[in-house]
Amino acid sequence: DIYPNVSTHSLKAFITTECFIEYLKLFRNQYPRENTIYLIVDSYSSHLVVKSREKAEELNIDLYLHYYL
Repeated sequence: DIYPNVSTHSLKAFITTECFIEYLKLFRNQYPRENTIYLIVDSYSSHLVVKSREKAEELNIDLYLHYYL
């Protein structure tokens, strides 16, 4: 369960960079800050932009890119 039943979404039905960053913050808040989170992401643009990667690093989240073949 995600306390207190919070979520994030994009009104355009696809994830924006801002929405992805909000997701990272929500995810980070579920675990102790000193624990690194390892998150596998696909090559969607909001996962790859510098802004998202910098925020992930700031939040102690390691993003691992997975390519679909």
